[in-house]
Amino acid sequence: MANKLDPMDIRQILSLLNDGFSNRKIGSTLGVSRNTVNSYVNRLKASGYSAQEALCFDESRLMELFPDKSTIDSVRHNELMQSILRVLISLVITLASLINFITMNMPIV
Repeated sequence: MANKLDPMDIRQILSLLNDGFSNRKIGSTLGVSRNTVNSYVNRLKASGYSAQEALCFDESRLMELFPDKSTIDSVRHNELMQSILRVLISLVITLASLINFITMNMPIV
């Protein structure tokens, strides 16, 4: 999530969303970025609950819906990181080979 909000802020987002406010308007009303609001609204939509239903949750259930832990540890993220690592290793090997070629073929003055 962009910024971690406390349960009271989350309830305010849910309440304004339930009242028909746009994400932009919610952000400006609460003084948080629209991206932060978008993150919470997207998490809510993915859960299948409505804002009205989520407003009835107790604090622990609400925090389960919007956990502190980042969701970036996904399979896709790990695959991308492995691909990037392979490319970087390839570049290092290429650079080492180039340095070796230059030092072997460069006349010593």
